[in-house]
Amino acid sequence: AIIGDGRQIYGADNTKGTILHFYLTDGSDGFYWGATAAERPHFRFENLKIIGPDTLSPATSTSGNGFHFTDDGSTSVADIVMRNVSVSMFRGSGKAGIKIDWAEYSVFDNVKVWYCDYGWYLDNSFNANTLICCTAEWCDSVGMYIAGGSSSNTFISLVIQSNKKAGLKIEHAVDSVFVSPHIENNNTRDTVGEWDMNFIGVPTTAVNQRLDFIALTLSFGAATTNAGVNFTSTPAGSGNNAIRFLGGRVNNPKATSLTIDSGGY
Repeated sequence: AIIGDGRQIYGADNTKGTILHFYLTDGSDGFYWGATAAERPHFRFENLKIIGPDTLSPATSTSGNGFHFTDDGSTSVADIVMRNVSVSMFRGSGKAGIKIDWAEYSVFDNVKVWYCDYGWYLDNSFNANTLICCTAEWCDSVGMYIAGGSSSNTFISLVIQSNKKAGLKIEHAVDSVFVSPHIENNNTRDTVGEWDMNFIGVPTTAVNQRLDFIALTLSFGAATTNAGVNFTSTPAGSGNNAIRFLGGRVNNPKATSLTIDSGGY
């Protein structure tokens, strides 16, 4: 367990609380766990501010991931508790503030990720986990990416805002619920193929299905061409099934607020 007690462990700025500042610019991850044998480790991180080596001006992208948990091809599954943690400045191309494979029964409470390339990258059976009041903001690519057959997850009061490309991008997730998410002003670069919410499914093998969004607030920003909710099935077919929006509101809608390129939604 790493539990902040107000001291600055490594690095320094004027922010109160425990700060860990990583300066390596060789693509190294800030925290890395990669199992090589079957095990079930438990991790606990609380009251921490994690800062990567990258900067906004001049813009740099030298880092690895902030947190990276992976089974490395073994049969291990991580159990993670993370509370009151902020992660920023991990802007290496394709890297994330928090990247997780094979985590189950984990809790992320008030975890803020900003100014990374990807905010959250949840892949390869990220199952039966709970995120509460977590954020993904001002990231260079995607705010939150979910894939790899991730299932049975609960997301409560997410804020996904002002990311340069997709806000929420899902490729193969099932049986999960999003309660009162706030998704605002994403795809700020108006990148073709990216959307505020982008669902990409593959019939039979990697279907997005049974995903509920309850009391969603979806607010559009500067994007005009690729703004809104997009459903894509590649190849054409039922790649997205039973994706339900129950209540909620849309602010500043655009002409392309909803696009469906093939059946199954």
